[in-house]
Amino acid sequence: MTPTDEPHVVGLKQAFSTSGLLAASTAVLVGLVLALDRLGWVAFSLVAVVLLVGGGLGIVALALVRWWLLARNGWTWAALGFHRPGLRLLHLLWQVPLVLLVGAAVQGVFTVVVLGGAPEEAGGSSALDDVVVGAPAWAVAAVVLAVCVVTPLWEEALFRGAFFSGFSRRLGAPLAILATAALFAAVHALPPALPYLFVLGLGLAWLRWFHRNLWAPIVVHAVNNGIVTLGALLVV
Repeated sequence: MTPTDEPHVVGLKQAFSTSGLLAASTAVLVGLVLALDRLGWVAFSLVAVVLLVGGGLGIVALALVRWWLLARNGWTWAALGFHRPGLRLLHLLWQVPLVLLVGAAVQGVFTVVVLGGAPEEAGGSSALDDVVVGAPAWAVAAVVLAVCVVTPLWEEALFRGAFFSGFSRRLGAPLAILATAALFAAVHALPPALPYLFVLGLGLAWLRWFHRNLWAPIVVHAVNNGIVTLGALLVV
């Protein structure tokens, strides 16, 4: 079987319904935290908010994928591309640096040509400064776990699993790669980093197609998040 011959089970209807429920759950979770804080019933620290929203979102997302998307349709995780890893994954030794370096190069050109220069260093780490400064070590470790492990798992299951399958059924693999990359970049809602996110999305979708396995983009996504998080922590 070639990559283009891979059967895709999940349709766009199921992918969009799952993401819609996830968006609604996110709104409820954020609203609950804000309401409890505003009413003064619970005094949340910023790291607690990040853990509750970020970690809670990851748990909800994985639960929705497992029960709403897969179980109720009688599908297994293999329907999203979770297959037993093989020796083909050794290609990641060159694919990981390729995807990340191309993304960084495109972002660099965009920053210089469109934004007129490199952004201020403080701006990139200020949000993380607010979260980790003064936080206990276990909380920082939990944030890193949520960002580098949980987030890649559920985002890849949704974007390169469900949406890639749905778009492939409708449009074919090449357009599915473009569509999922555009959706991935748009959902993150970070205009200054849009070129990098789009290129990263292209690379992750291409890896999903090349390997016929969701573990490949998960690994690259985790490495990307790990590098970004480590870089931010080093300048805190």
